[in-house]
Amino acid sequence: VKVVCSDCTDIKFLRPEDDLFLAGEIAHYAYYISEGCFEYVQSPMFAMVDEEITKNVAHGVWVCEAALWCEWRHAGDMRATTSCK
Repeated sequence: VKVVCSDCTDIKFLRPEDDLFLAGEIAHYAYYISEGCFEYVQSPMFAMVDEEITKNVAHGVWVCEAALWCEWRHAGDMRATTSCK
């Protein structure tokens, strides 16, 4: 288990305005937001939405879990609004 955890995890540090991922990119990872806040934006070009939708994402949540079990493309942009980890 120790090898799996060390080989399959990483820590990213982001500054405000840094992108975690962009719509249309292949999702290679699931992320756990341990600190900070993000803004997630979906547009009709990449997601099944009629108009642009913006959601605030705070620490303590998982995002992109689908990347763990299937080929997935991001349906929106995830951008840091604060310093994040």
